[in-house]
Amino acid sequence: MISHWKTLICLSILSSCGGSSQPSVVIYSSIDDSYTRLVCRAFEQSSGIRVNIVTDSEAAKSTGLVQRIIAEKAKPVADVFWSGDPMRALKLVDAGVGKLPPVTGPSRVRLIVFNKRLMAEAGVPKRVESLADPEFAKRACFANPLYGTTSMHAATMLEVWGRERVTKFFTEFAANGGRMVASNGEVKRRVAMGEFALGLTDSDDVAVGLAEGKELGFVVPDQSSEDMGAVLVTAVPVIISGAPHERDAGLLASFLASEQAQRHLVESDAEFLSNVAGLVKKSSQLGLVLSGIKSAPPITKDAANAFYMWERDFLESWVSAQLQ
Repeated sequence: MISHWKTLICLSILSSCGGSSQPSVVIYSSIDDSYTRLVCRAFEQSSGIRVNIVTDSEAAKSTGLVQRIIAEKAKPVADVFWSGDPMRALKLVDAGVGKLPPVTGPSRVRLIVFNKRLMAEAGVPKRVESLADPEFAKRACFANPLYGTTSMHAATMLEVWGRERVTKFFTEFAANGGRMVASNGEVKRRVAMGEFALGLTDSDDVAVGLAEGKELGFVVPDQSSEDMGAVLVTAVPVIISGAPHERDAGLLASFLASEQAQRHLVESDAEFLSNVAGLVKKSSQLGLVLSGIKSAPPITKDAANAFYMWERDFLESWVSAQLQ
């Protein structure tokens, strides 16, 4: 399967290059395809370097791409991996197949989204932990925590709360009627439709829903002095070790975190939050700026490794039970 996939990618790259001598790089990206293309086309225009883009399905795209990169360790195909969250980037570094450039990218923030027809904002919980309460769990959903930004959120909870407390949260959420769905986009869609009153998802999904005219509201959770803060999901470029086009890979990785690239993402309908002071969307659906958000501790390599152990010990069986 991997061999077949690599053959298709190589044929695609050869075809898109048209046999010319134009320099090119290959990027694997877990950022949504439309936003990846938006930024990579801007890089092409400024650098003259062609970018060949490989993305994956939403539900498991981060995990799937990481597994592909590790499988290709002996003979890398990708030059850069643009990770939608830091945890997958750290996994590649820990596996010895990637290195992080000295740059940071824009962020999304994890939000509690709610259907304004079904709930008033005053009645929406202000803490993620409250989603497991009987009052809210039976009306709530979140995405599969084995994948994507929900797994990073769970890893942050594990790091701050410890095993006992985070295990209790997942156990009680399910026991009190909470539902797991396939992806963050599915959370937004089903809350907007009224299948659920509220859910936990990313700010870009909420921004897109609002731009579509959905009757959604949101709360930035865990903002009180005793809470851990909202989880920020920072886009991280990773240069693949032994990248076929190492110099150009470095140029692309630096561009992905540049002010120019962040401006494209901030101004998109996803409304990424920039770490560049003063760079905010003029007509924002969300009205959020990083400086106004109390954020949870950034994920570390030790925290990520602790999550993978807890994943094996508890979370995989929890997810399996939700799928039955």
